[in-house]
Amino acid sequence: MPLMPAAESRLRALSERCLNRAAESLSVLVGSPLRLRVAGIDSMPPEALPELAGAQNGRELVAIQFEITGEETGFLLFVFPVSTVHRLLHRLLPGPPVSGALSPLEHSAVQEMGNILASAFLSELGDLIGRRILPSPPRVQFEKTAELIRELTRNLQEVGSEIVVVQADFEDPSDHIEGRFFVIPEMASVERLTRSAER
Repeated sequence: MPLMPAAESRLRALSERCLNRAAESLSVLVGSPLRLRVAGIDSMPPEALPELAGAQNGRELVAIQFEITGEETGFLLFVFPVSTVHRLLHRLLPGPPVSGALSPLEHSAVQEMGNILASAFLSELGDLIGRRILPSPPRVQFEKTAELIRELTRNLQEVGSEIVVVQADFEDPSDHIEGRFFVIPEMASVERLTRSAER
């Protein structure tokens, strides 16, 4: 069932605040401005997620997944083209541009970027609604992104027949950074979040 307009508006306002904080935190880390823009809030069956996340288009992608834990539950999913990951790592690490397979240091840096985004987003959300919300350790997949997203889809199917997905796009002034940020709260959390945003 689609969200009512008022509930969607409240969820969008919460998401925009949290995304702004996440973008600011990652911008500080990589030393250049980045933005996160809400691209849509949709109700859908879980099996629609792989196509939405681009896991079926044949592109070479990197996925970072977090479980939302604490007083709310759900998942965060970041999906980047490999070329964007290379650009971000070049901004973050000294040395020549990154290409090809990642070194252990570069892999660790990707995890840290995911941690920064997830922690900032959930910290802001917890501050806004007065609840303790934390990310799990990240799961990063470089070569089998579609498998990770299909596994997430199966987990979501076990919870219910419908999910709410907040979609956001990464942007930067030079248009060299692209990626998608998906927030997938469990339905009970959606109801609490939209009620909390009323106050």
